[in-house]
Amino acid sequence: MIEPEVVELTDEEKSTKFSKKNGTDLSSKVTSTFFSKFTIPDMDDGFDDIKYEWDKEAQAKEYLQKWVLNKKLTTRIDDIRPGQHFKEKVAQFTKLTKEWQDKLKAFTGAGKKKPAKKADDEETEDIDIFTVADICDVGDGSPLFENFTFEDWELMKLRFEFALLVLSFKKDCNDPDRAGIPLDHLGWYYNKYYNKNLSPKAFGLANVNEVLALIKDSVNTKDSLVVSELAEDLDDLDIFLKLTEEHRRERQRRIDAGDETARLKFLPPAEAKAAHKPAAAKSADAHPAAAMEAADKGKSDKGNKGGGKWGKGKGKR
Repeated sequence: MIEPEVVELTDEEKSTKFSKKNGTDLSSKVTSTFFSKFTIPDMDDGFDDIKYEWDKEAQAKEYLQKWVLNKKLTTRIDDIRPGQHFKEKVAQFTKLTKEWQDKLKAFTGAGKKKPAKKADDEETEDIDIFTVADICDVGDGSPLFENFTFEDWELMKLRFEFALLVLSFKKDCNDPDRAGIPLDHLGWYYNKYYNKNLSPKAFGLANVNEVLALIKDSVNTKDSLVVSELAEDLDDLDIFLKLTEEHRRERQRRIDAGDETARLKFLPPAEAKAAHKPAAAKSADAHPAAAMEAADKGKSDKGNKGGGKWGKGKGKR
């Protein structure tokens, strides 16, 4: 006679209160919508009696509170909508950016430049960026952003977008427990608010973490949440230009010292690439989506006609 096998529970199994199931009582959509309203039953709800089989009432409430908080920090809010504050700030920043860029074009177009330093001049410190009152004139009509390139404008915009995204998220969800955006859902919220995808490759980077490292003076990660490093109101939008100029100076100092890792590798703007292409190719190069469409067409033509090639190039700075 074969003796039955003796089975013993592991410590982990002994500590498990509920058995694991293949299915769920509620769909993920229903759970994500209503979990923040889950509560422990109360006598005021009309129950004749409430029994706690595993833990006491206090421990049960604590368990549920921790579970809800963890869900808040890991689950996205599918029905969140950008509020009026977000829309107003985007419009304000877009207007300011155009004014700054127009100022730079007028300055460079007039052929104005700072006087060159003489060899025997005493070394002077750079202008203190964060004490500048008028960023469009730091002396002799020179703007603080005199040396900005397209990469700097993109970095300034990126700083603003992420700082505003975190601020608007907190305002729109109106939940003090949600102190920041879960890193795993950052791309989803970015698309939700700005109606475009976040592409690290456009910045010559491999992932979102590397993108955030570029703008860690504006947003950062803490306990897997993306949080703001700036004031909650964002009343002074000049701060994004000043932070970008500070980063540009530091980057240039590193490059001058021979640190090539500091050099940015952003993809050039569409208009810059198109300027170096034959006229017939401009429509496909104007936007990544157009290039992809052209590629698909090229593949289709090759399959249907038995010939034709499509190539693509990469721009580097």
